[in-house]
Amino acid sequence: SVTDERRRARLAAAEAERARWARTLHDDTLEGLADLRAKLEAMATADPDAVRLLGRSAVGQVDAEMARLRTVIAELRPPDLDREGVGPALEEMVELLRGQGVEVDLSVDLAYEHGRDPRRLTSEIETAVYRIVQEGLRNAAAHAPGARVAVEVGDRDGDGEDGGVAEVTVRVADDGPGFEEGDVGTGFGLRSMRERVELLAGSFALRTAIGGGTEIVTRLPASRRQEPGPRADHVRDEQVR
Repeated sequence: SVTDERRRARLAAAEAERARWARTLHDDTLEGLADLRAKLEAMATADPDAVRLLGRSAVGQVDAEMARLRTVIAELRPPDLDREGVGPALEEMVELLRGQGVEVDLSVDLAYEHGRDPRRLTSEIETAVYRIVQEGLRNAAAHAPGARVAVEVGDRDGDGEDGGVAEVTVRVADDGPGFEEGDVGTGFGLRSMRERVELLAGSFALRTAIGGGTEIVTRLPASRRQEPGPRADHVRDEQVR
């Protein structure tokens, strides 16, 4: 059945994602730590000058491994997503990508982050926004290397004169080579984004053409938490000052 096929596709994609993380941790982190261990062992029998050189090299390697682990943690679930909100989490992700040579223009205009609403979006919506941007950037990096990517995230409260509903809009667009719309692949990617949006009763739109770049626009309900977040107190303090 169609339901069974979708379930199989999700399971296969999840397994492929786990395999990707296993390869990342093995090829980067474990091999780097093994090399660091060898350097530390060599220091036990080296002369003082060699010890100093190996020590400096070991410190540099520790810094590199910490940077790789920060990237892995940010990909899995960055601490800022729970502590500060989706805006700071997106900024952290984009900074990491820029450090890897990916050109990203990020614009975040969310009511909580800018002090227009004391309540954060619900954890479910914040997570969805983060994952949609993450998948969009991952797709762009994989299929449009060298392209410039624009990410725009904003919300509206739905109280305006136009009678619009409260929603969060996420746009990820690149100026890469584009592709045929029917070619969505079998991994997480576009299928994962579409399913995530549908589960939250949102809308998903993909615009692409060969030679014309790719644009993804999603709209999600702007559901908010009941209690004000800590940033609301910070904004009030700043206004008093």
